[in-house]
Amino acid sequence: MNEPHARSVIYEFGDFRLEPARRALTRRDGQSVEITTKAFDALVYLVERAGTVVTRAQLTQALWPRAIVEDNNLHKLIAALRRVLDDREERHYVVTLQGRGYQFVADVRIVEANALVSDSLRSDAAAKPEQRLQDTGDPVIAGVLVASGLDAPTPTNSRLRWAVWSVAVVLGAIAAWSLAARFAAERPLEPVYVSTSFPGLPVAMPFGGRHLAISNDGSRIALLAQDRLWVRRLRDREGIVIDKSGMTNPFFSPNGESIGFADNGLMKVSSDGGTPTRIAATTARPAGASWGADGTIVFATTEGLFRVGENGGEPPQLLAKPSSERGERLYAWPQFLPNGAAVLFTVLSESETEPPQIFVLDLRSLESRPLLSGAAARYVPTGHLVYVDGAALKVVEFDLDEQVTHGEPFAPSTIDVAITADNGAAEFALSDTGTLLFLAPGTPTTAGLGRLAWVDRHGKEEDLTLKTDYYQTPRISPDGTRVALEIKVPGGNRDIWTLDLGRANFTRLTTDLAEDITPLWSEDSQQVFFGSFRGGNFDVYSQPADRSSDATAVTAAPGFQLPLARTPNGDRLVVYDDLTELSIFDLAASRLEPLLHAELEFGTADVSPDGHWIAYESMESTGQFEVFLQSFPDTSAQREKVSIDGGRYPRWGPDSAELYYVTPAGDVMVIAVETAPSLRLGTPTKLFELEAPPKYRSARPYDLSPDGRFLVVKPVAAAADDRTEVGVVLDWLGELRAQ
Repeated sequence: MNEPHARSVIYEFGDFRLEPARRALTRRDGQSVEITTKAFDALVYLVERAGTVVTRAQLTQALWPRAIVEDNNLHKLIAALRRVLDDREERHYVVTLQGRGYQFVADVRIVEANALVSDSLRSDAAAKPEQRLQDTGDPVIAGVLVASGLDAPTPTNSRLRWAVWSVAVVLGAIAAWSLAARFAAERPLEPVYVSTSFPGLPVAMPFGGRHLAISNDGSRIALLAQDRLWVRRLRDREGIVIDKSGMTNPFFSPNGESIGFADNGLMKVSSDGGTPTRIAATTARPAGASWGADGTIVFATTEGLFRVGENGGEPPQLLAKPSSERGERLYAWPQFLPNGAAVLFTVLSESETEPPQIFVLDLRSLESRPLLSGAAARYVPTGHLVYVDGAALKVVEFDLDEQVTHGEPFAPSTIDVAITADNGAAEFALSDTGTLLFLAPGTPTTAGLGRLAWVDRHGKEEDLTLKTDYYQTPRISPDGTRVALEIKVPGGNRDIWTLDLGRANFTRLTTDLAEDITPLWSEDSQQVFFGSFRGGNFDVYSQPADRSSDATAVTAAPGFQLPLARTPNGDRLVVYDDLTELSIFDLAASRLEPLLHAELEFGTADVSPDGHWIAYESMESTGQFEVFLQSFPDTSAQREKVSIDGGRYPRWGPDSAELYYVTPAGDVMVIAVETAPSLRLGTPTKLFELEAPPKYRSARPYDLSPDGRFLVVKPVAAAADDRTEVGVVLDWLGELRAQ
């Protein structure tokens, strides 16, 4: 800004009076108008040049000298300025000239001036020569540049996108924030919008999860991408990588020295790397965790809210669980309040029309009560709750002592974050120092985008010429006319669909808000069994394929049940029970009976067409899944290991004479099976290749048609240079402090 102007001029326009010297905007009646610091600077710059077109580059350079800013930042600032100025009569002061820039169009009257003013007001106000770093007038930007070790960009390169900047630049900027703040006592710091990128894409789990984390002091950040946790200490040039499949929902310890995450329970690892250790085991789906200053962790699963010590040892304590009588489906995303005596958490409803609610739980009385509509709330030191409402990031005042909200929620700035509908997972992380990380809606993920194709035994492929989508677990009906499969909605949950192979037409079978997975056809091709979370945990449901009636529950046992296979006559189902055993469900007697149990990790299974054998995968002493063959239903008679050095996804051929499986490298193998007079196995032979299976449990990505062809999901390959762009806002809390 031109300081002689700012100290010499008072402007009047419309109903407003602008005094740059006092940094004041008032109405003619003397009423003060609330306006942010950066919006005030923009207004002065435009008013000084009233009637003149100001280009975006000129305005950007004037407001953020010697720094690169996000393209959308200027647009948001102008929109905020218009909200302050424009009135109910739709009188406009700032207009956008498409492709040219902005223009202040109201009549401006100078009520106080000196000789320095008139000549400059008559000029075109071209961009002023670059000032030295110490004269920028913005100590925040100065600190950013000092920390980054960079020269100021020229006006030309100031438009470059953030993706071309290294992670070190942005993280250096964040590290400089506290230094810069010491020199900004004369006015509140303004949020600075930047972004950075990490290698790889976030892994989209079958259920909603968070991929970002930031330590309370803002000194470390982490991103979970492609089965790797990237962790960066801001004072270091290089970060570290924690390489472990199955991780989700990372969160830092209070001092930032450790990171917790979910992986078949709760685990932790040093922020500097190392071997993860298990804190607590659970087979339930995770829904976030928070690490308290007293060394306890509150975590959420599909079974409720739990508390456990950071070193484990004792079984987790159940704090609260959702009630179907109250219409509650899930408790999720706990967050400690600073006093450690209470946590915030999100309650998701069984009704699709009911929005999620934010509750507070007293850890002494274990009583909870609602606060407001929203999800994934976090308390910040300005005395506010930050949470998501839909996809928008919102703020509301919060009395920490009384634990009640005050006033109306508002959005300090327009930021939308990615969120999943099934459990309210919101992709943002916020430090106590005000640094905000977020993933925008539509951020690409490794969510299994693929296409459906026929593949014969020789590997010859025939595409079904259907659109690419998030297909999983295709299952062909016994009559060969239809396919039941899962399709995941981006940002949402999985549902069961059917595909008419003759008409190439999809029909959505399930529409419930809860997750519906692992379809299985009845022997007459009229019913589809599937696992559904609609009852608060996974149970087996059945629904007519023609949708002539609604789905009905088949099992209602405690814990976790998913259908894996059926007997040839269709009277029994093989059920994955509580992730620890394979059970048999008698449909006529409505009874669940144990089949195979061990302290192992079971996977998929398939019953032979003659009904005498079951093939299944389990993880035993080798530390990887292997395929086994066992007598059925009497499992005590005989057992043989089928795979050699790893195997997944067993599937019987139509006459019990062949068994197929997939190697850890993705090779589809076939092995001859003789069952009479005794069991004899041939040598495994490679047929063709699929994508290598993940190391964790997953459903079979192919099926066999009656004519001997394989229906497979062919994943759309991710680019080798895929990167995840993370939005970064420095001192996002600055506007809250100012208010």
